[in-house]
Amino acid sequence: LQEGGLKYMPRDRFAPIQTPQDIVYLIGEILVLLATIFWILAVIASFYAGYLFLFSGGSEEKVGKAKKMFLYAVIAIVIGLMAYALPTLIYNLLDVGSGIWFRIRLRF
Repeated sequence: LQEGGLKYMPRDRFAPIQTPQDIVYLIGEILVLLATIFWILAVIASFYAGYLFLFSGGSEEKVGKAKKMFLYAVIAIVIGLMAYALPTLIYNLLDVGSGIWFRIRLRF
């Protein structure tokens, strides 16, 4: 591969990875999937915190647990926002608008 470059790489038109750019694209897709799962879990945690708060029955211990859980859910949502916004901000600052990450972000 080093001597001949990509022309000596075996080609299978059904293979999911055929070029180095495909590897970057695949990693980007996996990261988007993980971020989506993270968002779903953060929203579920916030709903669960609301449930704990509503059915605490006035118990200070249960109210404290619900508030702590809601704080953690808000922190998770903020981290999720930063996970989506930070790469876009960096690529805009570096003016890399035509890169593979820009194309991945445009799809969602």
